[in-house]
Amino acid sequence: MASLIAELRRRNVFRVAFAYIVVGWVVMQVAEFLAPLLQLPPWTVSFALYLGIVGFPFALVFAWAFELTPEGLRRTQDVDPDASITSETAGKLNRLTITLMGIAIVLLLAERLVNRPDDSPAIAASVVTADRVENTPADTAQEKPKSIAVLPFVNMSNDPEQEYFSDGISEELLNALAKIADLRVAARTSSFAFKGKNQDITAIGEQLKVATVLEGSVRKSGQRLRITAQLINVEDGYHLWSDTYDRDLTDIFAIQDEISNAIVNALKVHLGQAEAVNTRKAVNLEAYNFYLLGRHSLRERTEASIERASKEFQKAIDIDSSYADAWVGKALATALLSVNNYGKLSLAEANRDAQAMLDVAFGLDPDSAWGHATQSLIYSNLNRPREALASLNRAIELNPNEGILYSWRFNALVDVGNYNAALASLERAYEVDPLHPVIRNNLLQQYADNLDVEKARAMVTTDTAQAYTLEGVIHSNEGRWADAVIDFNKGLDLAETGRDFQLKVGLGFTYLFDLKNTELALEIAVPIVQPIFEAVAYPAEFLADKPLRAPEDHDLLALGAQVIALTLTGQCPQVLKALRSQDYENSDIFGDVGGRMSHAQLALSYAACLKSTGRQGESRELGYRLSTLVENAIANGQPPDYFAFLARTQMLLDDQAAALASLREALQHYNLSWADLSLPEFDSLRSSPEFQLIQQALEDHMNSERAKLGWDPIELQ
Repeated sequence: MASLIAELRRRNVFRVAFAYIVVGWVVMQVAEFLAPLLQLPPWTVSFALYLGIVGFPFALVFAWAFELTPEGLRRTQDVDPDASITSETAGKLNRLTITLMGIAIVLLLAERLVNRPDDSPAIAASVVTADRVENTPADTAQEKPKSIAVLPFVNMSNDPEQEYFSDGISEELLNALAKIADLRVAARTSSFAFKGKNQDITAIGEQLKVATVLEGSVRKSGQRLRITAQLINVEDGYHLWSDTYDRDLTDIFAIQDEISNAIVNALKVHLGQAEAVNTRKAVNLEAYNFYLLGRHSLRERTEASIERASKEFQKAIDIDSSYADAWVGKALATALLSVNNYGKLSLAEANRDAQAMLDVAFGLDPDSAWGHATQSLIYSNLNRPREALASLNRAIELNPNEGILYSWRFNALVDVGNYNAALASLERAYEVDPLHPVIRNNLLQQYADNLDVEKARAMVTTDTAQAYTLEGVIHSNEGRWADAVIDFNKGLDLAETGRDFQLKVGLGFTYLFDLKNTELALEIAVPIVQPIFEAVAYPAEFLADKPLRAPEDHDLLALGAQVIALTLTGQCPQVLKALRSQDYENSDIFGDVGGRMSHAQLALSYAACLKSTGRQGESRELGYRLSTLVENAIANGQPPDYFAFLARTQMLLDDQAAALASLREALQHYNLSWADLSLPEFDSLRSSPEFQLIQQALEDHMNSERAKLGWDPIELQ
């Protein structure tokens, strides 16, 4: 045994082993530092460690079997012991090992000095142009960058399932920076649109209209966390600041605030006393972990993912019942699981449970932006748009950087009849979050409805699903229904999974209301509009299959489908019964007077049934109020899709000449459907030559479009 050890020493096997370990440690430290800077995949460092471990025994075998000689590398057994220079090689290995150990000590000291927990949040590892930023006089502060986008941090953990954590850290940093006055922060959805895409920082900055970009990586291992962050100037691509934070996971919010304050220092924004980012209340780390998991699942917006999110939020609450954000998340998930959103909960149950959770959340944090946003969703479910609007205004005041809140406010403003303000809110949503697909689609739809075609087309890329969606809407509004069908189908061929909702809705409405192809319409119908389609296409069968809605049920679409079917089958007493609890005679009437289902539409059906059952006085009074509603909508920017609604109000007031004129306008704007003409309100006009001309013109145009698709003609009765 002693001779074996002596031979191992002579052949420098021990020295090679020690040098290999030191070299490996240095390489690992360098790799860990460079990997996020070079945007290498998360497994890079782990793979380097794997190669080092695999190579270790080969290095030992190599040291035993070969010897370095003046003539080069030779097998040890071929070297004469008297000619061996292993002692010289040993000296070289000793010097190499000492040098590497020195480098290792320097790296350790540098890491400890840079990442001391008590360090000021001031810039600790400035690179390239940091001195240029720090030394700029205060009087030139207006030239400094005051806008930033936070890209999703790369998950450098060994577990890919930790993706939610790195995303959560990025989003929390974004939210913290968004609270700083004078600093414009790109919205989350737009910033995260670049996740996994190796795009040039300058190009990203141009798309998001920001002057700086924050990127980085997150490595979570047990109770240790390493966050590497770089702040990059978009104009020249130089780093303004970079730093690495190695911390224990005791207070994640404190770490986030430390990074945020360092960024503020780097940007040198004049923030006065508000310069520092306020530290939030520390939360239990395990609860925070479940909260991030819940938020990650909630964004997927499927019934299964929202149910999963609800369970994760509940786990966070079980651990820390004072965690306000978890209560808000649970409330939002519950509201989204209602029947008119993504789930199967009755509206009454969803609203009741979500409100109870929100009450707890507001007791803990009355200034939760998403709490007020969730409150607006509950108000919308209860058909209380004015309260919903007030809640959304408060949510936007608390978090002006969340683009989707402006889009939600668009819907509330439409419901109260303020179309000009609604469009302005949607345009603001697009400014804040230009890459959010829902915001973009909503704005395109609105421009198309307003006949602002060129502005809409300038927003899309040709030969994409979104471009075909837009062309389908435009062609539908222009009466080119066959072209619209072709456009929508091309879009469906290109659409990503889960991104075809608007295409299916557009195609379904074109099939049913424009071309009267009920079979294809029901085949393509998405669940949320399925009841409406069934009620229009087969009203008697619909009523036979569906129970009457409970009076307290606030599911507007389901209630609307029931009223449509009852109206088309001439059951006015049942219509009055179904809508009695809405108290339209005494309450405010609101909602879209165009093509969307709304309380204005239901009130119109209610008034028509009042008239047909002999209650002309009540019907006329309601008709005047609805007529005023239309006038106000037109004055506030209502798109030209209201003429059929206006004709029905004029029939309530026995103004048949005006009603015929409105129907002609609807026909001219291609907003008149065979379903409109089949309503009982127009029964007294059916023998009128003018009405028959309108009906014949609609039938002729419909059949000319059907012929383009190779369909047989039909007759309207």
